[in-house]
Amino acid sequence: MNPGCADCGKAGLGNIAEPPFRPVLRMKSGANLSINERYIAAQMAGDYLVRNLGNDGYFVYEYTPCTDSLSTEYNWLRHAGSIIALCQLYRDGHDSKYLQAAKSAIQPLLAQIQSHEFSGVVHSVLAPESPDNGRIVVKTGGCALAAIALLMVDEMDGSRSYQEPALDLCRYLQFTQKKSGALRSKYIIDGNRGRYSSWQSTCYQGEALLAMSMAMRVKMDPELRRSGLRLLAFLVKKMRLQNEQTNPPHEYDHWANIGIAMIWEFADDRELAGISISRQLIIDTLLAYTKREVNAQIVIPSDPHFGCFGAARRTQPHAMRIEGLDSALQLLTRVGEDAGKLRGMTNQVELARVFLVGAQYKSADTTPGRKLDITGGFRAEFYMHADHGSGAFCFGKDRIRIDSCQHAISAMLGWKIFGDTLQ
Repeated sequence: MNPGCADCGKAGLGNIAEPPFRPVLRMKSGANLSINERYIAAQMAGDYLVRNLGNDGYFVYEYTPCTDSLSTEYNWLRHAGSIIALCQLYRDGHDSKYLQAAKSAIQPLLAQIQSHEFSGVVHSVLAPESPDNGRIVVKTGGCALAAIALLMVDEMDGSRSYQEPALDLCRYLQFTQKKSGALRSKYIIDGNRGRYSSWQSTCYQGEALLAMSMAMRVKMDPELRRSGLRLLAFLVKKMRLQNEQTNPPHEYDHWANIGIAMIWEFADDRELAGISISRQLIIDTLLAYTKREVNAQIVIPSDPHFGCFGAARRTQPHAMRIEGLDSALQLLTRVGEDAGKLRGMTNQVELARVFLVGAQYKSADTTPGRKLDITGGFRAEFYMHADHGSGAFCFGKDRIRIDSCQHAISAMLGWKIFGDTLQ
């Protein structure tokens, strides 16, 4: 039993099995996961989400096995993301339980969408049910993810039940756009007063681009298209600046990659010329951005993190990189980039998937009598460091959070931007 790490303060594991990193030997042999193995890993994570979805449509947000404790926190962005992941599982396996779970979880999400006034204009936005210290914080990324979740449930269900609330949320995204093409990230409502925060999120821009692009596929709106292309131009310019930096920041906007791939069909050079970009510039920038991130992967077989992206010390950012890189490679393949040039990067993404599945709890890791069956759940952290207290490796906190499962599912299945099958 690990008595507790002297460095990170993590408690001992009790009678919970040591965190599983079973694929290490397999990674060293160079074997990738098969299509079936990827789906099974995603299915197990989906089953964890379904088991831990209450009758009220709320997920068990976070569980820590070593202390058998549940978190009282909740995050609506991650709730929406979990709906998206369940829809992806239904898309690939057509098991109705995932769609039914997504439809159940959509109900409390809808209850968070409220009308608020912004500079004299009323918009529907995702807002917390209970104000935080008397304030309501409207996050642009939350509105985007809610729109994506609503549109995906509609698509999987073959209906238009949630089209209008999704489009309303996208109209708010347009409203937040600045002259630069970027969107404001956060609006704070304090009583009768409201203001935009100067804080900017790494991911909200890409999430909004994806939401706008999906909305365009449902109902084309020229104004929405113009906003989406302006946001595209902003993201491409931001990527170019990061590509030019000698020591770029560790942030990686995987949502931007997914959004760029999704909006590609609406981006023609004649229209792009008016915002100082071109399709070729987008591809060149995306290719460089992809290479930069792939080059950060740990590829030394003797390293315990072999296959992990160097900046990603947790399941969520590692899985997000797989999602973003996979989407970028889909687009680069679509436009005819040299297959040989892309093959090496594709193999590295597969290596990352093998590392990722090592963070998934198996049935043998579940202890009878605990609050939850952790089978299929993905631990939130896996960065190993030497525990100076015991001399053994510490795997970090063993908590399971819904976004760890959400992003792992999306990483295993991939975003089918161009209708591709799992491959």
